[in-house]
Amino acid sequence: LQEFSGKSRKKLRRELDALENLGLAFRYDCLADAERVFEMNLAAFGADSYFHDARFLDGFAALIRWLHDEGLLRVTCVLLGGRIAAVDVGAVWRRTYTLVAGGTCPDFPGVAKLINFHHLERSCQERYEVVDFLCGDFGWKERFHLTPRPLYQLRLSASPRPVPAAVAGAPAYGG
Repeated sequence: LQEFSGKSRKKLRRELDALENLGLAFRYDCLADAERVFEMNLAAFGADSYFHDARFLDGFAALIRWLHDEGLLRVTCVLLGGRIAAVDVGAVWRRTYTLVAGGTCPDFPGVAKLINFHHLERSCQERYEVVDFLCGDFGWKERFHLTPRPLYQLRLSASPRPVPAAVAGAPAYGG
């Protein structure tokens, strides 16, 4: 918070305090909450949601199951007044906490800021070396005085290499 100007910090604190006054609680690592990410993301973004593509949704659900089975999954749920206001899904690997997807309830404007600050606070408490929000370039990282990293795009070439037999039955993705 000290990275923000006094005026911005005061406005942000007022916004976060208003949410906290609704009855703030956190719930961690409840696998059922991870399903809510899909629901909230689809409700917010519709056809523009990454999860609108059933192949991506199924692949992401498989990733969540795998992370859970490997003990790497972190699910953070924000409850305001007993209602689910935001859920983020991430993983911890070698002192790096990577947030991979999230969803928020439109009834709670500003809850995305609240959960992001919570991730940063918790990461400091747990002494992670890196926190990566794996987000497209929506400009919020600069507004939060974070260091954005370059994004990469994968594309299939005109003549893709042969697919190994082990994954030949899996759906092909291009970007």
